[in-house]
Amino acid sequence: MRPKNRRKSATFRPSRRGRRLGTRGIVALFSIFENDSQNRHEALRLEAGRIPAALVFAAVTGDAACGLAPDGASDFDLRAAHVLPTPSVLGLRVPAATVAHSAHRDGLDIEVLSQDIHRLALALVKKNGQVIEHVCSPLVVASSPAHEELATVALACACRHWSHHYLSHARLLRQAARTQQNFARALRVLRTGVHLMGTGEVVMDAARFKIERPAQPDAPEPENADSILGAAVRQLEEARDASPLPAVVTEEARERLNDWLVRTRLALG
Repeated sequence: MRPKNRRKSATFRPSRRGRRLGTRGIVALFSIFENDSQNRHEALRLEAGRIPAALVFAAVTGDAACGLAPDGASDFDLRAAHVLPTPSVLGLRVPAATVAHSAHRDGLDIEVLSQDIHRLALALVKKNGQVIEHVCSPLVVASSPAHEELATVALACACRHWSHHYLSHARLLRQAARTQQNFARALRVLRTGVHLMGTGEVVMDAARFKIERPAQPDAPEPENADSILGAAVRQLEEARDASPLPAVVTEEARERLNDWLVRTRLALG
């Protein structure tokens, strides 16, 4: 009998990775769900359920997962990984690896994007730090045993090369509107990168880095924003150069990821 894809109960609660953030971090992360959290979780869970394949995980990312969502936020980014049926990936006509849709449900605007596990695995062995934040988001909507294992396997792929993602992401944010919100986002990205380079751990919680959620997100950024972010960039570059992480993903980590990929495909595909 093919194993069923199990999901967690329909209440918003942090995963094990979320619980490691500590009480203050969790309070900051979950402040947006204080009112009507169960209904919001249900809306997100239902949208994750529309993904037309076996689901490995679905998690909220972006400002909400970092504790930077404005009060009353109704926009949510839901990122997921799914398993295409094994027969479908063996033939000539392979289905699209990425599925996406938008929905307005119960007052929420939800953007859903899910990748087949093969595409997700390829991203992890490249300089794509964004995917690791999807896998390790503390705001988990749906999970599975394969997800719990993936979180460990994915962190084994951590390498100095991932610093390029954090540096380029910060540069892109600097090209956007110079608002308090984008300043906080850029600073969070850089400090997450610094922490990753030093510890091999992914910490997304802005409060952990003493970054406050902007009271006026669209207001102009601080006058010393360039100085603060410039210092953060230099700190990340120094952390990368001194990092104990390997320069690129090791062969051992690739083998672990490949093993997870094959077993998960056979179990859920």
